[in-house]
Amino acid sequence: MLSIEKKIKNRILILILMILISTGIVIISYENHLIKNHIEHDITTQNENINNTFNLFIDELDKNIAERTNFMLNKESRLALKNKDRKLLYKYTKKHFKRMSENNKYLKIMTFRLTDGSAFLRVHKPEMFGDKLNKKRKIILDTILTEKRQFGFEIGKLKMTHRIVTPIFYEDKLIGVVEVGIEPEYIIEKMNNIFNIKSSLFVKNEQLELSLQKVESNYKYKINDFIFVRGSELIRDNLQKINFDEKISKIEFRGKDYYIDTIKLLDHKNNVAAKMLISYDLTTFKKEFDEMLEKNLMITFLVIIILFIVLNMGLNHFLKKIDSLYLNILKKDKMMLHQSKLASMGEMIGNIAHQWRQPLSVISTSASGIRVQNELGVLTDETLHNSIDGIVNSTKYLSQTIDDFMDFVKSDKSAIDFDVKENIEKNIEILKGSLKIHQINLVLKCQSEFIKGFPNELTQVFINIVHNAKDALKENNIKEKYIFIETNKTDKNIEIIIKDNAKGIPKNVINKVFDPYFTTKNESNGTGLGLYMSYRIVTESMKGEIKVENVEYDFYGNKYTGAMFTVSLPLNN
Repeated sequence: MLSIEKKIKNRILILILMILISTGIVIISYENHLIKNHIEHDITTQNENINNTFNLFIDELDKNIAERTNFMLNKESRLALKNKDRKLLYKYTKKHFKRMSENNKYLKIMTFRLTDGSAFLRVHKPEMFGDKLNKKRKIILDTILTEKRQFGFEIGKLKMTHRIVTPIFYEDKLIGVVEVGIEPEYIIEKMNNIFNIKSSLFVKNEQLELSLQKVESNYKYKINDFIFVRGSELIRDNLQKINFDEKISKIEFRGKDYYIDTIKLLDHKNNVAAKMLISYDLTTFKKEFDEMLEKNLMITFLVIIILFIVLNMGLNHFLKKIDSLYLNILKKDKMMLHQSKLASMGEMIGNIAHQWRQPLSVISTSASGIRVQNELGVLTDETLHNSIDGIVNSTKYLSQTIDDFMDFVKSDKSAIDFDVKENIEKNIEILKGSLKIHQINLVLKCQSEFIKGFPNELTQVFINIVHNAKDALKENNIKEKYIFIETNKTDKNIEIIIKDNAKGIPKNVINKVFDPYFTTKNESNGTGLGLYMSYRIVTESMKGEIKVENVEYDFYGNKYTGAMFTVSLPLNN
C-alpha cells in the first residue's frame, strides 16, 4: 500500500498534469489565433508591397523615358520636325529608338505628331504616316492643348500601352509632340521576378473598340464592363469567382489557393483605363502556418513536460523533508508545512511561466522573420546571424531561468561581483529583436559600475520592466515609441532608471503595481507576478530599493509623459 505522502504526491501530480494540459490547450488555441493573424498580416504586407512596387516601377518608367526622350530631342531633330523633313527626322531618331527598344523589349511605339494631331512619323513603322488623330486620343489632345508632358495608360489603334507624350518646341513655339508607348508586361515581368505572380489585362469595352487588337472571342471573358484581353488562364477561367468590385479576392485553382489582387492602370487624368489582375500562390503561406503551428505545439508540450518533471522533483524533495520531520511534529503542523511548500512551488511555477513568455516570443518572432525575409529574397547574412544569436541567447535564458528560480528558494546561493552596464547590455541583446519588431526606439546611457549580487535575477527585473513598457506603448498606440535606460551613481548606490513615453500609469493603480497577482492586462497577457517578483528580487536578494512614478520630460524639444522605474542597488565598498 502506498504511503500517505506518495498518495498526496500522486494526486497533486495528476491535478497539476490536468491543469498543465488544459493550459496547454488554451495556449495552443491562442497561438493558433496569433499565427493566423500573423499570416494574414504577411499576406496584407505582400499585397501592399506589390502595389508599392508597381507604383515605384511606374514612376521609374516615366522618369526614364522622359530623360531618354529629352536627350533624343536635340536641336537637329527639332529643326527637322519644324521643317517637316520626315526622312531627316527619321535619320536622327531611329538610332535612339533602336537603343531604347533594345534596352526595353516592350517599348513598341514612338510616334511624332504635328500640332493638329496627325501622325508625321512613326519611327517603329516609318512607312505608316499621315493619318489624322482619333478624337478619343485624349492624351495627345491634352498634351497639345496644355503644352505639358502627359503620362498614362491608353489604348491606341495598334497597341495598348503606357504612353508618355512630350511636347516639342522650337524657339519657344510648339511644333508637335512625340509619344512613346510601353506595353504593361514590361512592369509585370519585373514584378514577377520579385514576387512570382501571374497577371491578366482587362480593358474597358468602350476603349477596346478603338483597337485593331480586339478579338471577338475575348468578349465572352468579361467582368462588368471590362474585357479580358490577354494573360493567365488561372484568372481567365475563374472570372465567375472573382469580385471585381473588391480589391482582393481568393480563389481555388487546380487544388491550390490563390490570392487575386487588382492594380488599376490609370490614364493621364488618373481615370481607370484598364485593370491588371495579378495572382500569387498561397502554398508558401499555408506551409508557413503549418510549420509554425507544429513548432508551437512542440514547444508547448516540451514546456509542459519540463514543468511536470520540475514539479515531480520538487514534490519528491519536499516529501523527503516531510518524512524526516514526520516523527517530530504534529500531523497538523506537517500538513501546514506541506501546503506551504506547495504554495511556494506554485509561485515558482507561475514565475517561470511568466518569465518564459518573453524569450519564447523572441524565438518565434526571430524564426518567422527569417522565413519571411528568406522567401522575399531580402534576408541578409547579418540579419540571419543576428536572429540566430537572439534565438540562442533566448534558449540559454530559458534554461538559466529554471536554475535561477530553483536557486531562489534555496538558502545557500552566493552573490558575485558583476558589472551593471555589462548586465544591461546583455539584457538588451535578448530584447532587441522584440523591440525592433514593435518599432520601439531604445535610448541607452549607462556607465560601468560593479556591484555584488545576482546578475541573472537582475536580468529578470530588467526584462519585466522593459516588457511592461513595451506593452504600454503598444496598447496606447504611441507613434514615436521610446524606452530610456540610464544609470546614475550616488555616494552609496547605483541607480538604474528605466522610463517610457506611454503616458504613465493611472494614479488609482500606481501604488498597487508591486502587489502579487495585480495586473491591468487580460489573463492571456499577464499574471501579475512580474513586478511582484522584481520587487522581491531587488529588496530581498539584492538588498536594494525599487520605486515607480509618473514623470514628464523633454527629449529633443518634444515633451513626453511616462512611467519611470528606479532600481537603487548598493555599490561595492
